Amino acid sequence: MDSLTRIRGLHPSFLKHYANTIMEIIQQSPDKPDTSDLKEKPTSAVDSALLDGASALLRLCADRAGISTGVLANRADIEKLVRDKDAGIALMQGWRFQIAGQELQQFLNGKVSLSVTDGKLVFSER
Repeated sequence: MDSLTRIRGLHPSFLKHYANTIMEIIQQSPDKPDTSDLKEKPTSAVDSALLDGASALLRLCADRAGISTGVLANRADIEKLVRDKDAGIALMQGWRFQIAGQELQQFLNGKVSLSVTDGKLVFSER
């Protein structure tokens, strides 16, 4: 039951009404699903803020390159990166690393800061 509360997107009011039903269905399933890769909520306010900052930086990098953010990484990838800076995701390799991964790595290592200049979000080296 505790695992259900950590799944991103499952609102507490939804769980209040349907958690028992969901658990019954899972228990009745002949092949229990592997839940190790379920999207979990960030574990703290700090992780949540890092996730928001990293997502904003990813959007800026994608915009600068003229490509969709989803081509570089999805939210689950960014969550993995925030939790583990050495996560082996595609964003941290090859052309994706050149476009955004390197800057995200610097941001998460405290070498790039986030600020607002003239009403625009700006990332700059510290």
